[in-house]
Amino acid sequence: MLVKAWVLDRIEQSFWIIKSNFLDFFIPFFVYNFISFLVIWVAVFSFWLGVIWWLDTTSIDPFVILNNPKVVILISVWMITMIIYLLLYIPILLWLIKSIKQAINWEDITTKDNIIYWFKNLTNSFKTYWYIFAYVALIPSIIFILWWIMFNASYFLWAPENLKIIWWVFMWISVVLFLAYSIYRWYRASFSIYSAVDNDSFTKDDFIKTLSFTDNKWWRIFWNFLLLWLIIWLLTSLIGGIFSAISLSNKIDTDSIKTIEDIKLLASNFSIVTQSLSWFVNTIISTIWKIFVIIFTYLFYLRLKQESMWALEIEHLSEAVQKPVNNEENKKEL
Repeated sequence: MLVKAWVLDRIEQSFWIIKSNFLDFFIPFFVYNFISFLVIWVAVFSFWLGVIWWLDTTSIDPFVILNNPKVVILISVWMITMIIYLLLYIPILLWLIKSIKQAINWEDITTKDNIIYWFKNLTNSFKTYWYIFAYVALIPSIIFILWWIMFNASYFLWAPENLKIIWWVFMWISVVLFLAYSIYRWYRASFSIYSAVDNDSFTKDDFIKTLSFTDNKWWRIFWNFLLLWLIIWLLTSLIGGIFSAISLSNKIDTDSIKTIEDIKLLASNFSIVTQSLSWFVNTIISTIWKIFVIIFTYLFYLRLKQESMWALEIEHLSEAVQKPVNNEENKKEL
């Protein structure tokens, strides 16, 4: 498939692909998204319950909260939960990219074979994700680890007060670097897992080669994704606003419930059903948009790859035309 250069054309191509293979993409991803949505919200809810229960404080000052070692422990647990969630995301992503590749190549989508593919390459994909992590977040992470050591030294080993100033500096450096690297390097590295599946090569050479596709194209990549997310945000906000309005219109003030009759009134109201329906529809919408973004990103990767190959061919042709004739035999032929 020849991928279009203009972003709106690629959005149209992405729409055509998801429309033509909707059930093959949607059903497995929806089941995964539904389960992971429950897991992630249980984790977030448990985290904040833990904060309220463990801190025993009414302060909302972020400096006061972050100075409490219990908060750091809770944040660490929450971060581990998020890492586990991301690790669970990898298999479904491998399956979907493989399925998209088949759809683009006009092949039948073999869901069972693609699931087997993700099992076989799950550990291999960790190598590609390690290259992405090292490129994007390794340096900020090292600085964050230094901050963590200093933090524990300050609060558990009764280190000098000046050490607190130093670990605050390290923390902010790590945050700034992480944001800067995420904005610049993540967009360059975001195509790596697509390339690994496309070429069936989870190697460092493939990662470096994929980075070369993005040379001198950062602004183009940034604006492409910015436009895509702007469109998604506008559409999801419109749809979400409609369901939110429906939910609020049927909502009862629970503070006014004091008698059995009030409880019966609440039971007879359909606000619970409406809220559940709204949540279910939002899950469907988010699933569709996630699939759409993955398709768009894969097409964008293919476009950058095609352009890189064309540029390389033109460069070789130019070198062949401009190559000087140095030997006598070629001179005689001329």
